[in-house]
Amino acid sequence: MPPTKAPIRSAAALVLLLSPLGGLARAAQGAAPEAETLLNWALQPPTTDYRGRMLFLQWFGPRARADQVRLYRSGERSRREYLAPDGSLKRVIISDGDKQVVQFVKKGRLLQGDAVGSREKLMSPKQERALLLKNYRLSASGPESVAGRPCWLLKIVPRAAGKPEQTLWLDQETHVLLENKRALPGKPLAAMVLYTSFKPEDSLPDSLFALNLSSAPLRPVLAPEFLTLAQLNAQTGNALKLPGVLPGGFEFESADHFTVRRSIVRHARYTDGLTVLSLFLTDKPVRMPRGGSSEGLASASLRLSSAGSVLRWRRGRVHYTLLGDVTKELLQNVARALIAASR
Repeated sequence: MPPTKAPIRSAAALVLLLSPLGGLARAAQGAAPEAETLLNWALQPPTTDYRGRMLFLQWFGPRARADQVRLYRSGERSRREYLAPDGSLKRVIISDGDKQVVQFVKKGRLLQGDAVGSREKLMSPKQERALLLKNYRLSASGPESVAGRPCWLLKIVPRAAGKPEQTLWLDQETHVLLENKRALPGKPLAAMVLYTSFKPEDSLPDSLFALNLSSAPLRPVLAPEFLTLAQLNAQTGNALKLPGVLPGGFEFESADHFTVRRSIVRHARYTDGLTVLSLFLTDKPVRMPRGGSSEGLASASLRLSSAGSVLRWRRGRVHYTLLGDVTKELLQNVARALIAASR
């Protein structure tokens, strides 16, 4: 469930991996809190300063991708240091909750823009939470251990077929999300983020969250807007028709537009409270991921999810590209509803 302050911490890119100690050890037994209590923990920003090391892993069938990250967090401020396999620093992302700066260490390049989740969305956090509870079943269990710390487990299972399941491991003491596993049942596509070390701190030095912006030229990052459909049509001079509700429990969340090589790209977002679908409308065909075709679906790496499906079609002069972390069958049902609404 994407921001205002990113629900389910989608800012922590999901990853799949095994514990370096050979599995998660059982912690002392005890009764888990109510599932909705754990959900509330997951939706709230942490109140404890901490430092840690995370692993991100994504699997796409036989292929996998991994990242190691050192993380420092103090209130709304965060610092992420992405490491190369040899332990050297590749890039640094520093955020104050409002703005963020990305430093590419070897290239000596800086980018700056709005922080993830800093812009107010059309759908309030309360509405998104209600939508999640409408579309998913929750269950609590545990305790289990992550990075040597006892955690409660929150399992989130979709009521409709074709959407990913998600399991969260939440630290009992600080309520910080220490592990997040997401996968489509029966599909070789999955992702997880896991803390391999985690240490709460009384405070962290301000120097960790400061970056010398004079060391390299700044390049602005494209920041998303959250527009109503009427606002999108007014700003782009179109009369786009989109349904408010789609199969699978997805509801219209917001729209945006931007320019690529002098062509306007319109973007509509739908959410079920946790999973997001993106619809792009262009005046030229969008290049499909490797292995894709204009009629079929292909695996595609989505920025903050494990993997997804891509579906493309054309009506008149408009090319449609639909992306979603869902199965082929569900995405096709959504596409049929979109086509019917555009007639």
